[in-house]
Amino acid sequence: MAAVQKAVGQEDLALGTPNLAVRYTHRTLKDGSVFLLFNESASRVTNSVTLRAAPGRAAKTLQLWDPQTGAVTPVSATSVGGALKVPLELAPYATKVLVVR
Repeated sequence: MAAVQKAVGQEDLALGTPNLAVRYTHRTLKDGSVFLLFNESASRVTNSVTLRAAPGRAAKTLQLWDPQTGAVTPVSATSVGGALKVPLELAPYATKVLVVR
């Protein structure tokens, strides 16, 4: 198991409590990492999420982007070993776009 973990590396996103209803995709850009999270269930999700930036980059800031309005809002996060930990609230069938820079 240790060999598999070493080959795979660290997860780029980890939920505080596993939840199969929360899906995500991650893209790495020149100046940051973009995470799109989606709640596939009819229930509200209250959890925490730890986000890692691209390999070799330290996660410094976290922003919430609203694709409908274009608003960019800073998000308070706790730094944990080069990653950012933040509370996560997702309404039923809702999405969030988080950007780590």
